[in-house]
Amino acid sequence: MIKREKYIDSLKYFSVFLVELIHFFSFFDHPLTEFWRDFPYNLFLFGLGGKLGVSIFAVITGYFAYRSGQKRDPLDYIGKRYIYFAITDFFISSIYYFVNINSVRIENNFFLVIGQSLILGDLVAGEFWFARAFFLGSILCFFLGKYRVKFPYLIMIALILVSLDMKYTATYIANCVLGCVVDELFDKDYKILDNTLFQVVLFILVYILVKRDSSNLSYFVWGICGVMLMILAKYNKMFNKLCNTTVLSYFGQKTMAILMIHIPCLYLIDYVLGTKENDTGLFFTGIIWLVVVNMLAIPLNRVLDFAVKQAYKFYGYLYTKLTGLFKNKIIGDDND
Repeated sequence: MIKREKYIDSLKYFSVFLVELIHFFSFFDHPLTEFWRDFPYNLFLFGLGGKLGVSIFAVITGYFAYRSGQKRDPLDYIGKRYIYFAITDFFISSIYYFVNINSVRIENNFFLVIGQSLILGDLVAGEFWFARAFFLGSILCFFLGKYRVKFPYLIMIALILVSLDMKYTATYIANCVLGCVVDELFDKDYKILDNTLFQVVLFILVYILVKRDSSNLSYFVWGICGVMLMILAKYNKMFNKLCNTTVLSYFGQKTMAILMIHIPCLYLIDYVLGTKENDTGLFFTGIIWLVVVNMLAIPLNRVLDFAVKQAYKFYGYLYTKLTGLFKNKIIGDDND
């Protein structure tokens, strides 16, 4: 079991908050939200919004997958990763189906929800479009960790992936590979990472680089920003202290639950409160929405964890039985 790091959990919450931010501004037709959707401010919002958030998440996913590859059995890891993403996909798709977000219940039936969850699809819940890329990225990073592929080759693999045109899937897999680079940097513990001037330069670079329009290269640049933020979260004293906040870390462990319900809660809050005409009303709508999302995420996360753990147990039972039969067959063949 890989030890939890508070600062990484906090970064996960920061990343999901950025996703919430872009969806909130995109949801309401209001002069304030229109301001942030227009050029050039949209470059900052979209960079500092959902795309950077998902890119940070990809880097963190690759970081843990690379470390798992150094310790865990491949079939056990791959099976459990698939189970986690498939169950999460089923949960979020079911919520979208029953709440009828984007009229998905009219256009689809519940069997489609089950089927597309098995292939990690996003036909029902479009906001979970990154699931397949993250699953494939985590598998690749697992094997890169298993064979301890080093820094120069990791960079080469990431650049090759970015050069592929696969509707951003390859780029997010490349961002997962950047997570492997983070583990290599942390393992070497270079002195420059602890240098204050170097850290200031990283902060400035992040601020400059997030303001980009959506493109294949931009997604990769945001992944690089994720690498720099992970370095700063570990080595910069002030940022590390902020990221080690218990509350941020606590909700960082519930990021998938937050992703599941933040869009349905937008529809709920808008239905109950109505669209606010003034900036103050919109601000309080946003605060109420964030509180509701975070509070509902706590019990939902428990349900998700329970479902995943039960599936893990069943998979562990099957895995033990199948590997036992396989080993017995090999021993039998050797004795023939």
